[in-house]
Amino acid sequence: MLTTLSRTAALLGAGAAMALGSQALAKDVGGVACQGPPPFHCEATGCTAPLIAQTGNAVETGSGRKFFLDYPCDLKPGEKVTFVLNLHGGGSIGNWQRHYFPIVDLKDRYRLVVASPSGSDLGWNPAKDDAYLQAIVERVYADFGASNIKAFWLAGHSLGGQTSNRLLVTEPYRSRLTGWVSLSGGRLGSR
Repeated sequence: MLTTLSRTAALLGAGAAMALGSQALAKDVGGVACQGPPPFHCEATGCTAPLIAQTGNAVETGSGRKFFLDYPCDLKPGEKVTFVLNLHGGGSIGNWQRHYFPIVDLKDRYRLVVASPSGSDLGWNPAKDDAYLQAIVERVYADFGASNIKAFWLAGHSLGGQTSNRLLVTEPYRSRLTGWVSLSGGRLGSR
């Protein structure tokens, strides 16, 4: 009888730990804690230069470069999401793009995972940045689960839009993309 009670208690404890682990995953994906409101994000007024200058809450491990990763804090394991890779324009950084194209403000309503990286030298250089961007895409697919990403969009302003136009015809983007938004980034086909 005591052995049966011990086994039952152990099974219940393991079940509770697994349940808590699943809940913790929704609050901490890939080592990035979900925060509401999003980190280093300012309201309509009072946006200071030091706040905008922040480079991210996540680290791409291959390069050690930071980027912003925003997602719904109430995300459930296995829930379907739309992934948006959000690229800034020339002379800017990822956190500026989060404010210029504030799709992060809609992450909860539309179940969005938004990655907003910063390019090298305040721009996007294929030799310096393409592997970094691809690593971010692969990380998001791994951390959130490829089968849970129902759509993948590229979005970019100016040089970020032009970079989106260039990337969408290459792998892994071509086979995964649902669409792209070029915010003043040239016409389709411009590189």
